[in-house]
Formats: sequence, structure tokens, C-alpha cells
Amino acid sequence: MKIKRLSLTAAAMLFLLAGCWDQNLLKDVRLIRVAAYDLDKDGLLKNSVLVRRAKNAGGGAATEEDLQVYDGTGPSPRSIRDVLDRKIDKRFEASKLRVLLFGESLAKTDIFHLMDVFYRDPKSAINAKVLVVEGEAGELIKTSAEQEIKASDYIADLIESAQRATFTRDINIQSICSEMVDPGQDFTLPMIKTDVDQVPSINGLALFDTYKMTGKLYGSDAVLYQLMDNVLSKQARLTDKVLTGHAYPFMDYMTIDVAGLKRELSISAPDENSISARLTLKVNAKVIEFPHNELTNTELVKSLNKKLSQNLTARAEAIISKLQEANCDGLAIGRHLISEHPKTWKKLKWKEVYPNIKIIPKVQVNIIQKGIVS
Repeated sequence: MKIKRLSLTAAAMLFLLAGCWDQNLLKDVRLIRVAAYDLDKDGLLKNSVLVRRAKNAGGGAATEEDLQVYDGTGPSPRSIRDVLDRKIDKRFEASKLRVLLFGESLAKTDIFHLMDVFYRDPKSAINAKVLVVEGEAGELIKTSAEQEIKASDYIADLIESAQRATFTRDINIQSICSEMVDPGQDFTLPMIKTDVDQVPSINGLALFDTYKMTGKLYGSDAVLYQLMDNVLSKQARLTDKVLTGHAYPFMDYMTIDVAGLKRELSISAPDENSISARLTLKVNAKVIEFPHNELTNTELVKSLNKKLSQNLTARAEAIISKLQEANCDGLAIGRHLISEHPKTWKKLKWKEVYPNIKIIPKVQVNIIQKGIVS
């Protein structure tokens, strides 16, 4: 009897587990891997999505992919999804999204509330990369489709390459949420644009004041900013002018890789009217390019350390000026103030105070490797 009762129980369990009530079959959906948002001329939202369609190459060849871009316009991201659902032959599915692009004009408005649709949907791909496009985001994915570039893979690879070079950090839909709602810090997003040959490339960082884009950093300033924010990835490369007077300009420059980094940020806030910050950056450097075989000279190395320190300190001051001009507390000075001086913080309207506080950077470079030539 016990054996019979057990088999009946097992049979009942198998019956209950035989199916799944929440199926989401690939054959029923169109996976959206990259989505772009822009403002149209009437102030409405425009959403462009890149859809991959499998097609048979014929003759027993491997299946190829056809890239198609669909556009929709509406007052909100959710309403546009409904529009796209009626254009795409299968159900719109963004759970495998890899890249989310915002056009520059839209990024200057309010991206947090535009992303509400991603934060509310439990199936959202919150690990999707987020970027700002210089120009129109929709045009970028249309150009990539015309050139048969798989934009989602290509842009995701570009971002990973930029992360390895300390040009940006790992930024996705999930990671920026906490920074957008934190009163003590702001965030940055990588910027992408197409060159004259219509090839996309990462070219800078977009600075944000709370929810909206208010400034930009370009080129190696983005790398130095990451170092100032205590971010060092696999590689951080800086080139600077350290000599003068040579007939050929390239003879005056040195390129270094950052081999080690120590960052210290101290906040002084005796009262709400006297707030200042000191940022000290100690950089151990490897020389990877210097067109002079003279680095065995100890005095020259000391001179180069001093020159690099002065130049990078001046560049750090310029970066801080751009951050304050954009009212972007990307270095999280407000977060330190909340932690170290909570009573002072409660008396402040930080967004009114931050652009005018004194922030003093100091970069100290120490060459520790000179390359095999020297």
C-alpha cells in the first residue's frame, strides 16, 4: 500500500510539472538587440530599433542575417513599443537588449524618466550598455544596418575596448540607476559618433547633472578623469609634451602607461560657506614612447617626472572646471561630504553650492619603468 501511495503522489507531481505557464518562445518574438531614442521636430519621442532576421542563403549554405531598422514615434517609450509591435511581424521583445542609445538632444532633457519602462519591466535587460550619440541615435543604427554592421555586437565590443583602456567604466541600465537618484554624486556616459567614413567610434564622455547631459570630455581627458575618479582598468595611456625646441614636434612628446594609482580625496567643511576639496593622484608610470635614448640620466628622469606632474595637474584643473561648469559632481564630492560632514550637508542646497566650491587637484608622476631601450 505504501508503494502504491508513493507512486500515485509521484504521478501527481509529474502531472503538475509537465508544462510551463510562462512560455516565451523564440519563434514567437523578434529580439531587439539595440534601441535608439531621439527627439523629433515636434518634441515627441522617436524610437529606432534594429531587428535581425534569419534568412536562408540557399544551396545548403549557412543561414545569414538580414538587418532591418524600424521606427516609431509617440509621447512615451511604452506607447512607442505598441506602435513598433504593430509594425514588426512578431512580438516586440527587448529582454535581450545589448545597447541603449540616446541622441544628444534627447540626453539634454531627462533620461531617468525615459528609462522608467526598463526599470518597471521584470524582463528588461538591465545589463544593456547605455551611450550618448553625438547627433541622432537612430541615424547611427540605420547607417550600421546599411553597411551590414551588427551594431549591437560592434558597439558592445567598442565599449569593452574603451573599458580596458580606462576611457570609461562599466556602465549599464542597472549601474547608473543608483547614481541618478543619489543626491551626492552624478554620472557620465560614453559618447559615440560616426566619422567621415560612417564608422562608429567612442570619442568622449557625456557629463550629467542629475538626469540631463550638460557637458562633454574628449580624448585623453576622459582617461585622466577616470583616474581622478579612482578607476584604473587594464591600461591607461597618456601622452604629453615634456620637451620643447626640437625641429620635429613628435620629438617633444612622451607617452606613458599608468602602472599604479593611489588617489586621495579630502573634504574640508568647517561650515556651509567654506567647503573645499583636495584631490591627490599618485601615478606610477611606464614609459612606452620617448624618442630620446637618455632615460639612464637620473636628472633627466627627475625633470620629466616634474614636467609630467605639472602638465597633468594643469589638465586635471581644466577637467574640474568643466565638471563644475556642467554642475556634474562626477567625483562624488557630495557623497564624501554626506559621509564625513552630515550636519553641514543638511544645511546645503548642493546643486547650488557645488559649482562654486574650491577643488584643488595635484598629480604626482613617478617613472618606474623606462622601457628596454634605456
